[in-house]
Parts: sequence; C-alpha cells; structure tokens
Amino acid sequence: MQKIQGEAERLLERREQMGLQIQDLVAEERRLEEEIRGLAERRVALAAEREDKDRGLDEARRRHAEQDSEVQRVEAQIEACRSALSERRERFEALRLEQIRVAGARAELTRSGGELRERRAQVDRRAERLAAELMAARAEVDALAATRLRLEAASQRAGAQLSLLSTELQEIEAARRDREATRAEAQEAAAGLRVKLAARQSALEALERLEREREGYGAGVRAMFAHPGAGDLGGVVGTVADLLEVPNGLEAAVEAVLGDRLQWVVVERFEHARAALGYLEREGAGAATLLPLETLPPVAALPADSGEVSWAARLVGGPRPALLHYLLGRVGIVSHLDQAETLWRRNGVIATYVTRSGEVLSPSGRLTGGPSASSARRSPVSSVTWPRPPRARKRSRARSPACGRGSRGCNPTTRRRRRRGYPARRISSRCCARRTGSRVTSRR
Repeated sequence: MQKIQGEAERLLERREQMGLQIQDLVAEERRLEEEIRGLAERRVALAAEREDKDRGLDEARRRHAEQDSEVQRVEAQIEACRSALSERRERFEALRLEQIRVAGARAELTRSGGELRERRAQVDRRAERLAAELMAARAEVDALAATRLRLEAASQRAGAQLSLLSTELQEIEAARRDREATRAEAQEAAAGLRVKLAARQSALEALERLEREREGYGAGVRAMFAHPGAGDLGGVVGTVADLLEVPNGLEAAVEAVLGDRLQWVVVERFEHARAALGYLEREGAGAATLLPLETLPPVAALPADSGEVSWAARLVGGPRPALLHYLLGRVGIVSHLDQAETLWRRNGVIATYVTRSGEVLSPSGRLTGGPSASSARRSPVSSVTWPRPPRARKRSRARSPACGRGSRGCNPTTRRRRRRGYPARRISSRCCARRTGSRVTSRR
C-alpha cells in the first residue's frame, strides 16, 4: 500500500509537472498566435509595399527571405513540438497503462495536438499565399526587366544620334574656323591692297603733277610737252627720264652718268625730230635735244656682272631696250671710287664707272662728282621716273645712303679728299642738304 501511495505521489508529482508543461504549451500557443497576428500585419505591409514598383522587388525578396526563415523556424518549432508531443504521448500512454487517472491529461494533450495541427494548416495556407505573392513579384520583376531593356535600347539609339550630331557639330566648327581663317587672310590681303592702292594713288598724283609741270626740264622740253600747239607733233615718245625705270638707290648714279641726257626727247623717226625742231624755232620756245629711236645702234651683249661691278643696263628697266643699252650699256655700278679707279686702270677705255653716290669715272679718265649748280633744281630722274610710297620717299629724304651719317658714311677716298680740302662729290638733288661745292673735272 505504501508502495502504491508512493507511486501515486510520484504520479501526482508528474501530473503537476505535466500541468506545468501544459501551461507552458498554452503560453507558447499564445505566443504563436501573437506571432501569427504579427505575420498577418506583415502581410498587410507587404501588400502595401508591393504597390511601390521601384522598391517592391528588393523588399519582396527581402521579406520572402525573412518569411522563408520564419517558416523554417516555425516548422522547426512545430517539429520540436511534434517530437515533444510524441514523447508526451508515449509518456501519457505509459502513464495510462500505469494509471487511468492520467487519461484526462492525455485527452488534453490530444486536444493540444489538434490545435497545433490546425495551426500548421493555417501556416501552410499562409505559405501558399506567400508563394502566390512571390510569383506575382517575379512577374513584376520580369516586366521591369523588359522595361529596362526597352529603355537601354532607346538610350543606345539616343547615344548614336548624339554621336552623329557631335560629328556634324565638329565638322561645322572646322568649316567655321576655315571660313574665319579665309576671311582673316582676305581682310589682311585687302588691307595690304588698300595700303598699296593709297601709295600708288599718291605716287600717281605726284607723277601727274610733275608731268604737268615738267619741273627740272629745259625751256624747250617744257614747251614741247606743255604748249597746246605741241599736240600736233607726231612720233614723240617722251623724255629719257620718262622711259627709264630706276630702282631705289641708283637715282644719284643714273643722274650723274646721264646728266643733261635725261632731258633728251625721244621720238620714233628722224623726220619727227626735224618737225619738233621746226616747231621750237617757230615758237622761239628754246632748245631741246631729240633722239630718234630708228638711228640707235642694235642691242649688243652686256658683260657679265661680278662682285666688283654691276652693269647699269641690267639694273635699270625701261620699255625701250635699244635706248637703255645706248645710254647705259657701258656703264658699270661700283661701290666706291677706289674700286672704279682699279677697274679703270685694269680694263682701260672700255666703260664708264659710277658709284651709287654719283661719282663718275669716264673711259678717258675724266672724273666728275660733287653737287652742281643744277642740283638746286629737282632732278627729272629723282622726281619722275619711278613711283614710290610717300612713307618710303620720306625715309629716303631723311636718310640718304651717304648723308645723315657725317664723314663716317663716305668711302675712304671721299674722306681723304675732304681732309685735303676738296668738296664732297654729290650730284643727286635728294642726297645732301648742304648745297656747297662745285663740279670737279680732271684728266688722268
């Protein structure tokens, strides 16, 4: 009996323990219900977040992962509960065999198992709903991916069009730069042409004025070109100064070597010259020298230029080669008088040598130089024969090749002659501002 009582007490203790376990299961059930309500609230939140297309996919994946982990956890709990129930059933079965009083506890446990199974069914239904939501989310992901592909294709087309437009823009910019460069070059060329035109117009006006006035010519020459009755004269080509194109720097040399021949009037034939002389005699206008072109000798070959001498017929231009060779064919341009003397002593009486400053050594040894009385007038060569821009003309007057530099600008022979008391040899009307001295003529 004591043994049965002890066993009954043990059973009562175990019954109390099982009651405590049942209470724990009830608490666990309440906690699971709360979790179920929380899961229901999460499902509502998932349904609300699914409406947002931009963040729905990431949130659905995250929540799906959370729900999978939650389901796994719940399944693990259910599996643990089932294991515990199985253990309890075995214990209850053993206790039922041992004592019928534990049957009530067994029935309670059976009821608890039914509730758990119902809860499991609910969880399964919820898992099915979550699977359906996952499929919908995947469909939405596919739709978003298709939209993304369409947008990427449109972006590529826009990029290709942008590249084409950029290429066209670069071509247009290059064409614009070329046009601007061409316009700048044209503007520079036009500016240069305007400067040249102004210089030519100024020179032309000066030439026309001097041509009308014939400043520096004799009375007979001026009468032939200025008198109205002289228009009946035929065959008149012009003066020698009119027909010579003297380069810059050779004015004094050409004036010195030609002298009064610059005022000669060139005509076509001999009868034209006689008619002009008859006109001058009738009018009493003065004397003039006339040179018929038909009487000039043929053009001969010029000697070769060298480092010591350059031949004037090559340097001076003109429309009448026969006249040019007749006047300057045997005239050599040298640097200074010492060089002219050396060439004259070496070659003999074959040529006339003249320096650029106007010192002349004739074939017979006659030396001519210095400013003459006629230099007070403006020379025909320096004023008529070639046009130059006003600025260049101003510079040439301000600084002559020999003047404006004192005695240092002259060659050694000129300096020696000045120390001995001889005047400077300058004939050009442009050269020296000091008009002193006289023409020097000597024979060696």
